[in-house]
Amino acid sequence: VVETRDGTIAVASAFPGHQEAVQDRDHKFLSKAVEEAYKGVDCGHGGPFGAVVVRNDEVIVGCHNMVLNNTDPTAHAEVTAIREACKKLGKIELSDCEMYASCEPCPMCFGAVHLSRIKVHPLPYHSSSGTIWFIESLINNLVECCNAEAGVRSQGGSCYCHWIRRLHC
Repeated sequence: VVETRDGTIAVASAFPGHQEAVQDRDHKFLSKAVEEAYKGVDCGHGGPFGAVVVRNDEVIVGCHNMVLNNTDPTAHAEVTAIREACKKLGKIELSDCEMYASCEPCPMCFGAVHLSRIKVHPLPYHSSSGTIWFIESLINNLVECCNAEAGVRSQGGSCYCHWIRRLHC
């Protein structure tokens, strides 16, 4: 463990290949979240957002935005994924789970993340540094963005463009 001049703390890997293993895992689950986003857009269910809930390296649920399909403005991908995971696991506290999402949570979704105690790994939307763009000062230290490679990050942006094109067809 190393403390830098600006007071941040860096943790050195305990074994060779650790960082690569974490990035591969993050890439795998973020890609699944982006796939969910495409499914929702292609079905016309809602906006270009997807989320998967993972426990013990297994996807428990995969969901996408259902706002239009359910005529429910709260049916965002993250909220839907939390609801489905809670039902499937029979509990409302998900601290033993992680959520991978195709973008940062909006304030409503962040509220659901906070209440369920799930750890969330969003795909950074506007920032390659992994900062949060909705309510950055409040949640930046509570939500851990994945250092997704450019390829996955561009997939999320491509899904958004795909959605816009479908809206205007």
